[in-house]
Amino acid sequence: MTLTDHAAMRMQQRGVPEIILDLILQFGREKARPGGAWEISMTRRDAADLVGSLKSAIHMIEKAQRKRAVISGTDGVVITVCNR
Repeated sequence: MTLTDHAAMRMQQRGVPEIILDLILQFGREKARPGGAWEISMTRRDAADLVGSLKSAIHMIEKAQRKRAVISGTDGVVITVCNR
């Protein structure tokens, strides 16, 4: 991502770390602005939806640690999936 000097200065002044900007750009809503610009923001609803998705992903990761897959060594085809 490329920042103008102005944007970098404002991020520092306003205490906005790069990870926050990344989240806004990736998961925020776009709104057209004058002059062909776009404003991207994350609403409370957007944040709540993202948190819900992440909680679901964490749950699936926890379940995955108790499973295993057996894969053919020659062609990479999944032979079976089972409990550990």
